[in-house]
Amino acid sequence: MKKKIIFSVVVFIITGFIMTALITTPLKRMEYVPNENDIQTVLTLNDAKDKTDGTVLFKASGEYRNVVVKLGYIPDSPTYIRMFLYNNGSEDYLDRFSYTVPEGQQYAFFSIPEDDEYDLIEFDVTQGIYMIDAVEFHQNKADVITQPIYPSIARIVVAVIVSMTMAVAWIFIDKKFNWNNRIIAFFKNRYKKIIRILLYIAGSAVFAVLTELVIFLVINKHAGINFQRFVYINAVAVSICLLITARNVIKEKVEYVVVTLILIIGTTMIFTTSPKHASWDIDSHYDWAINASSLGKTYVSQADIDFLYVYSESVPKRDRESNLTDIRKLNADYKYAVDIEYGEISLPHIPSGIAIAVTRFMRLPFYFVYKSGELANIILYSIICFFGLKKLKSGKMIFAVIAMFPTNIFLASSYSYDFWVTAFSLLGMSYFIGNCQRKDEYISIKDTIIMVAAFALACIPKQVYVILMLVPFLMPRNKIKNKKQYYAICISGFIFLSASLFLRTFRMAGSEGDLRGGSEVNPGGQISYILGNPIGYFLQVCDYLGSYLSFDAVAEYTTCFGYLGFSKYGVDAIILLMIVTAVTDKNEYDNYKNAGIIRTFGVFNYIVSAMLIVTAMYVSFTAVGSSEFAGCQPRYIVPLLYPMLATIGSGKVNNNMNRKLYNYIILISMLVIGLYSIYDTMLFRML
Repeated sequence: MKKKIIFSVVVFIITGFIMTALITTPLKRMEYVPNENDIQTVLTLNDAKDKTDGTVLFKASGEYRNVVVKLGYIPDSPTYIRMFLYNNGSEDYLDRFSYTVPEGQQYAFFSIPEDDEYDLIEFDVTQGIYMIDAVEFHQNKADVITQPIYPSIARIVVAVIVSMTMAVAWIFIDKKFNWNNRIIAFFKNRYKKIIRILLYIAGSAVFAVLTELVIFLVINKHAGINFQRFVYINAVAVSICLLITARNVIKEKVEYVVVTLILIIGTTMIFTTSPKHASWDIDSHYDWAINASSLGKTYVSQADIDFLYVYSESVPKRDRESNLTDIRKLNADYKYAVDIEYGEISLPHIPSGIAIAVTRFMRLPFYFVYKSGELANIILYSIICFFGLKKLKSGKMIFAVIAMFPTNIFLASSYSYDFWVTAFSLLGMSYFIGNCQRKDEYISIKDTIIMVAAFALACIPKQVYVILMLVPFLMPRNKIKNKKQYYAICISGFIFLSASLFLRTFRMAGSEGDLRGGSEVNPGGQISYILGNPIGYFLQVCDYLGSYLSFDAVAEYTTCFGYLGFSKYGVDAIILLMIVTAVTDKNEYDNYKNAGIIRTFGVFNYIVSAMLIVTAMYVSFTAVGSSEFAGCQPRYIVPLLYPMLATIGSGKVNNNMNRKLYNYIILISMLVIGLYSIYDTMLFRML
C-alpha cells in the first residue's frame, strides 16, 4: 500500500505541475505611462515625408526616446503596428519595434534605445495607415508599469480536480495493470544499460565540444562557438556509437535502433534551425499549439505575434548572423502579454501545447519554449513508431524506411499534424498486419481497440483518409474469436469517422473555401460542377493522378523541407529502398489468410484515397470548373504508402541475406540521407 501511495503522490505532483503551467502564465501585463510634459513634436499624416497604403514615413530627430501613435478611433480588434528606424537614407533599417494595440484601446507606445541615432521613422499598420490620427515624439522614455496575471478561481479548481482525479485513477490503474511494479522492474533490470547509454551520450558530447573548440581556435576564430554545429557533430558521434553497440539488437529488436535514429535526426533538425516559417502552414499550427498551452485562453507576447503575423521576422535566412538576430529579437519580445487569444484546442497539438506551457512556466526564453513544442512532437512520433515496429513479426524495414523519410521526420520536428496522421496510420496498419502474422493467435480486444483507435486518430485531423477505417474489416475470420465484439468495435469507429466527414463536407459546401486558393473558390459551386459532370471530372482526376503519384513527385514527400528547400541527394536511394524492402522484407509470417484480398485493398486504398485527396483540394482550394488542381501537395500521399507497400510483397520470396547486415544497410542508408539532408538544407544557414 505504501508503494501505491508514493506513486499516487508522484502522479499528483507531476499532474499538478503540468496543470499549473497550463492555467498560468509568467508573462506580465505591461502598461506605458508617457510623460505629457515632455512632448517635443506632434505630427499627423499631412506631415508625412512619404506614405503608401501600407506604410507612412516621418522625418524625425534621433533625440526622441519615446514615440506614441494615437489611432483615429478605438478598434474593435487588436491592431498591429511596426516601427522602423532609418539613418542617412539607408535602405536597411537601423532598428525595428512592434506593438499590438489591444482591443478597445487607442495608443501604441515605442521606446527607443539610447544608442539608436536615426533621422527617419516608418510605421506599418496592419489595418491601414489612415487609422493613424497623430504621432507624438517624447524626449524621455515612458515609465512602464507591469502587473502579474493570475488564473481565475474556476481554472484553479479545475486544475486541483484534474490532479486529484489522476492520482486516484492511478491507484485503480495499478490494481488492474500492475504499473508500479512494472516501472520499478524496468529501471531495476535496465539501469546498467541506461547508465551505458548516458555515458555514450556524454562521451559524444565531449567529442563534439572538443571538435567545436578546435574549429573555433584553429580554423575560424572570428566566428565564435557555434551551437548548431556542435549539435550536428554530436548527432554524428552518437549515431556512430549507436550503430556500433546495436549489433546485439539490430536483428531481433531493431525497433530500438530505428526509434533512436529518428530521435537523433529529429532533435538535430530542431536545434540546427532557428524558429522559422520553415514547414508548411507553421504559423497556423503554432497558433493551435499556444492555444492548447493555455486551454484555449492564451496570453500572447509580442514575440508570438511577430512570429505568427510578420513573415519578415520569421522567414528562413541564409546566413547565421541574420538568423541569430531574429532569435535575439524574439527572445527580447517574450516578456509581456500584449493580447489575449481565444481559440479552439486541436487534439494533435495538445502534446506540443503542454511542452510550451511547462517551459513557459519555467521562464525559459522564446527560443527554448518554441523548441520544446517541436521536441514533444518528435518524441511522440518516435514512441508511436516504436510500438508499431514492435508489433510486427516481419516487414519492419518497410516501416522503418517510411518512418525515416527525412520529410516525415522534419514534419515531426515541426509544428504540424501531418506527423500525427502518418504515425497513427503506421501504428494502426502495423497492428493489423502484426496480428495477421500471428497464425495461431486470436486478435485480442486490446489490440482491436488500439488498431481501430489508431486509424481513427489518424483520420481526425484529415478525414479524407477515412477509407483506412475499412482495414480492420479485412482481418481473417480465423483470427477473430468473438466476432460480434470485434465488428462492433470496427463499425463504431467507421460510423464515427464517416459521420464526422459528412458534417465537415456539409459545412464546407456552405463556406467560402480556402482563401489562399483565390477569390473564385466556391466549395458549393465546385460540388455542383462535379455532380453535373461526373464522367468528365473522373477522367480529369485520373489524368492528374498520373503525375501526382509518379516517381517525379517522390522528392516532394521524402527529401523536401518546406520553405528550406530540397536536399540535393537521396531521392533515388529512397525509391530503391522502398522497392527493395517491399519485395524482400517478408518471410513465412506473411503467408496469412486473405493475403491476396488485403494486397488488393492496399492498392485500392492508395488510388481511391488519392482521388479523395485531390477532390477535397479541388473543392476547397480550386476555382470552380478549373482544369487545374490546386493545393494537392504530394506529402498527403505518405499515410497511404505503408498500407500498400507492407502488403504487396509475398512471403514466398526467400531472402537469404544475413538479417543483421540487411538491417544495417537499410538503416545506415536512411541515417546518411537524413544527416546529409540536414546539412544541405538547414545547417549551412547557421555556419
